[in-house]
Amino acid sequence: NAAGHARAATNLLTALEREPDPDWSGFTGLTSAESPMDARYWREFVGPWIGRRLTGRSSGDGRRPKHASYLRLDP
Repeated sequence: NAAGHARAATNLLTALEREPDPDWSGFTGLTSAESPMDARYWREFVGPWIGRRLTGRSSGDGRRPKHASYLRLDP
């Protein structure tokens, strides 16, 4: 979703201590009330995602399949 991507980009720039271009229509700014939630979001989702990308791992690495072989599903 476009709003989520715009927010993630804005949060990334903020985390990097960069100011988004004020002419960019996606920038809406952050309120102080959002900060605790943003910190939790970055810690729980964005940080691990970046770590997986840097190490070439997938979130599914090491997981076993639910079924050992393919199952035929009838419509």
